[in-house]
Amino acid sequence: MPKDKKESCQSTEEVYSLDTYNQQSFKKSLDRFQPTGWTPIAASMKEAKKDLLSAKDEEAVNLVYIVSDGMETCGGDPVQAAKELNASDIQAVVNIIGFDVDNSGQKALRKVAEAGGGEYETVQNDKELRRYFDSLNTEMWLEWGRWGTDKWLNINHEYHDRLDQLRGIASGSGGFGKKIEREHKRMEEAIEYLREKNRLTDKEQEKLEDLVDDREDQLDEYRNKKYWGLRDVLKKNSDDLLSKIEKKEQEMLDKYE
Repeated sequence: MPKDKKESCQSTEEVYSLDTYNQQSFKKSLDRFQPTGWTPIAASMKEAKKDLLSAKDEEAVNLVYIVSDGMETCGGDPVQAAKELNASDIQAVVNIIGFDVDNSGQKALRKVAEAGGGEYETVQNDKELRRYFDSLNTEMWLEWGRWGTDKWLNINHEYHDRLDQLRGIASGSGGFGKKIEREHKRMEEAIEYLREKNRLTDKEQEKLEDLVDDREDQLDEYRNKKYWGLRDVLKKNSDDLLSKIEKKEQEMLDKYE
C-alpha cells in the first residue's frame, strides 16, 4: 500500500552474515521472513556493496544474486547501482533472477544484470529456482575442477622445467660441472708445463697431481650437495603449492556438499 512505501523501501535486512557457508543455518535464516511490499532493488545493491566492502578480500570473487518478482518500485536507479557495484574496488558481478516476471519486467531486470556485468535468468516457481541454483553449484564445481587441474599441470610443468635447468647447471657436461672440468684440465696443463721446464721433481709433480685430484673431488662433492639441496627445496615448494590446491578443493567440497 502507498502508506507503507517509505518503510518498505528502507527495509533491507542482512539475514545471514558474510561467513563460511552452512547449509542448515542458511536455510533457517531464509525461513525467518516472507517478502512483501515494495521493491528496493537499487537500495539492496547499495547495502550489498557496503557489506562486501566491510569484508573485503583481495582474493575473493564477489557475486551478487538478486531475486525479484518485479521492477524497481522505490524510485532508485538499479542500472546505475549495478554499474557502480561492478566498477567498484570489489568488482562484484551482479546477477538477476526474475521470479515470475512479465515481459516488461524481464527487459528492465535484464538491463540491470548487463550493467552489473552479470547474467539474467527467469524462473516461474520455487522448483525452477532451486534447479537454477543447483546448476550454478555444478557449474562452479566444474570451473573449480578445471582451474585446479590447470594449476596442477602448470605447477608440475614448472617443477620439471626448473629441475631440468638445475640438472643442466650441475651436470658434468654443462654449467658448474663444465667449469670444474675446465679448471682441472688447466691445472694439469700447468703441471705438465712445469715438468717440461724441469721445474718439478717427480715427487713434487706427484704431490701436485694429488692436490689437483683432491680439489676436483671436493668441487664435485660440493656440486652434488648443492644440487640435491636445491632439488629438495624445489620439490618442497612444488609439494606445498599442490597441497594448497588439494586443501582448497576439500574446502570447496565441504562447502558445496
